[in-house]
Amino acid sequence: SPSVGLDKQTLGRARRQRMALSLLLGPDGDFDSLASAREQARSALGYERWDCELTSGAGLPPDAVHLARLACMSGHELYALALPPTCPPRPAPIEFVSPSNERLALLFLRTRLGDLGAHEAATRDLDERLAAFVDGSPSPETAPSAVEATPPPKPSFLGPLARELGLNHATRVVSVGGDRGLVAARALQLGEVVVSVPLAAVVCAHTCCVAEPWLSAALDAIDEGEWTANLRLMVILVRERRRASKSRWSSWLDSLPQAYGDCAQWEDKYCTRLPAALYWVRHALVAEIDEFLERLLPELCVAFPDLFPAGPPSSSEWRWVRAVVATRAIELPLTDGKSEPALVPLLDMLQHSPRSPLEHSIVGSALELRALTPLSAGASLTLDYGSRMGASELLLQHGVGPGVIEAAHVFVALQLPAELAEEACIAAVLLLEQLTTGGLEMHWLTERDPLPSPLLLAARLLVLDETEVKTVDRAFQGEPVGPENERRALLLLQEVISALLEPADPYADVEEQVPAAEAAAAVTQTAIIDYCEAHERICRTSLELIEARLLGLPPSTGEPGNSTM
Repeated sequence: SPSVGLDKQTLGRARRQRMALSLLLGPDGDFDSLASAREQARSALGYERWDCELTSGAGLPPDAVHLARLACMSGHELYALALPPTCPPRPAPIEFVSPSNERLALLFLRTRLGDLGAHEAATRDLDERLAAFVDGSPSPETAPSAVEATPPPKPSFLGPLARELGLNHATRVVSVGGDRGLVAARALQLGEVVVSVPLAAVVCAHTCCVAEPWLSAALDAIDEGEWTANLRLMVILVRERRRASKSRWSSWLDSLPQAYGDCAQWEDKYCTRLPAALYWVRHALVAEIDEFLERLLPELCVAFPDLFPAGPPSSSEWRWVRAVVATRAIELPLTDGKSEPALVPLLDMLQHSPRSPLEHSIVGSALELRALTPLSAGASLTLDYGSRMGASELLLQHGVGPGVIEAAHVFVALQLPAELAEEACIAAVLLLEQLTTGGLEMHWLTERDPLPSPLLLAARLLVLDETEVKTVDRAFQGEPVGPENERRALLLLQEVISALLEPADPYADVEEQVPAAEAAAAVTQTAIIDYCEAHERICRTSLELIEARLLGLPPSTGEPGNSTM
């Protein structure tokens, strides 16, 4: 009957479809390693599963946004997530985490909606959220992807570059605060292609091996663990740079600056103010780069004489190509769906912003950069390439200070106090590994939370003695186990955080080491100082909170088993 048909039609319009947010299909490569932490957080927050339901004709359900934020959290964002001590009766909302997380979550949902087919109301809701996010206030500061010691190239260089590489673009190069960047040459609509770069114009191992098949064997001979992919790209870049005008990328190579802000080009005297841990990370990283130059490249030259006919690169040449790769390469799925680092002419000039209005993807035989929201003529075109790295990584890789990212954070690693009873130590380790996200090795202090509850929990468990094991459940409620345990925990944290304030070289005269004339070095020194000031500020705030907690404790009883450290 007509009424039955109408009922079926109504039911059809109201039919629900399930949208799965799979951890394995997330936007970040660390999803596997953080899967258990995310699963733990999902359960603690009261979500039964990673699915949410979309209703035809309805907007994006709030749970979809909350779960996407959780699925896209980085390690330190997961760590800072406040979990309720008991599972709530209703799923707890996950509010705004950070600009980087919000952008990834919205793009994650956009991909899922596209996989499921047309959901007009939900898609429209998501587009509005993306536009509001990109236009969020205040507009974040932007920073160049590298420090330039030479004047920026004139806009006219874009014409020859576009002709040589077949770039289709709607942009022009401009000078922004003395640094290069891309801006829209005209108004752009939502979803419009801003730049299209043929994959054949991308500098990567795949492209170069297609042109020179013998090169595959030479690159395959490079096997240096996590360095392998970057080293292969560095070798390619040395070869192309030496070809000069004969290289198909000659215009792009000529546009590159001669100095960068990454740590491989820093002078040691500029680094003495760094915290000791970061100083030695930088030292080890540069030593590895030099070790490859001294050991790996001569071996390659012997095995493949045509690789470098003029001989292995010099130290300055090697550090330059490493800086280009570190500051400009992006990961692209170019070979059988596997990602590899690649240099994309023109796109490598995009400035950094955690609220980037653009996304890039491979469409057919080209890499396309599309607008996530309408953009006016002259709008800055940016890319989020550092927010999830953290302040120390951005400083080492790009030479930029914490002012250009969301927030600086200080890494803290705790160790078991040697004087504690073995049984209590074993209990503490087991509890930490099973019941906390970070365990012993993942703790961060931030300006927003200079004494986070997971760090306090770890310290309370680490100084646990036999008499306190029976009351350890208090620690997991966010409460002190007891006054003496709390005193020992705070003193442990005080000792560890105080050590973080010690510079790599306490006798260095910082003032005399500020370079006067070199533009790149001056900017690098400024970034180092900015980082060190943020690091010191966070640590001192944390120590002030610890001192206030210690003063609030009752006097020590001095009883056996409750002695202070």
